[in-house]
Amino acid sequence: MNARLTILGSLALALTAANLSAVGYTVAVDGFYTGEADAEPEGTSLDGDLKTWQVGADMEIEAGNYREGMLVGNFGYALRRYEAGVDLVDDTFEEDFDMLSVGLRYQTQLQGQWGLTTFAGATFGQGEDGDLGEGGTYAVAALADYNFNQALTVSFGLAYFTQLGDDDQVIPLVAVRWQINERWMLRTYDGVYLNYDLSGDGRQTMDAFVSWQNDSYSIGSVNGDEIYLNDEGFVAGVRYTYTLPGGLKLSPYLGYWFGRQVEERDEHDHTLSEVDVDPTWIVGGNISMEF
Repeated sequence: MNARLTILGSLALALTAANLSAVGYTVAVDGFYTGEADAEPEGTSLDGDLKTWQVGADMEIEAGNYREGMLVGNFGYALRRYEAGVDLVDDTFEEDFDMLSVGLRYQTQLQGQWGLTTFAGATFGQGEDGDLGEGGTYAVAALADYNFNQALTVSFGLAYFTQLGDDDQVIPLVAVRWQINERWMLRTYDGVYLNYDLSGDGRQTMDAFVSWQNDSYSIGSVNGDEIYLNDEGFVAGVRYTYTLPGGLKLSPYLGYWFGRQVEERDEHDHTLSEVDVDPTWIVGGNISMEF
């Protein structure tokens, strides 16, 4: 409950501070599909395979500007499907999962070269036998931004987030946005992204990226204890983005999902089962429209 109150308070402060002039909207649909990967439950001689696909939609609203205060809100939904022959607890692991997400980011310039970035967000995930309310995770973050010049900004701060079936955490954050030259840009925050402007005017770009994936869901209860599924790992790949006249963007990507582990935990932080998933390819894309 304290985490939820912290999130709501952060959202209210951001709404109060933002200058809501110059509102822009972005709507997007996205999805991915993975190759078949070997999956082996730890502590057993069992072996199976796992494929995953996902489709989703997202809406983003941006208001204000960085100098006077900029507020960005996003709302999203995703449907994920696991197709597997892997035993987790007492069932074959093959069902649909729903996830709702909401986030709010506030940025503003302070005195001199300093700025401030704050974020509050929540995600709610459930399996077919889960409870969306029990599958909620929450996060807040605050970073100080230092603008060395127009090309380089370094941000540092702290993030607090909750986890399903695990302890809450507070971690340090460091992020960099560096416009190396007219064509190259490096960005870190939720991953590492190296962007190259193919066309020179921003209409065609290529990204090389590595990002951390961590998704959690409520999947039901056993003897009165809530059970959660956590799917985590790294995705590395390349993405091509083409911007059409009118603001329509097409962004296909091809990547490699590795270091992946799927585990079930109960509400008392006990691990019930773990499945190590071998690396496999992932192909996906995003179509977005700005208004």
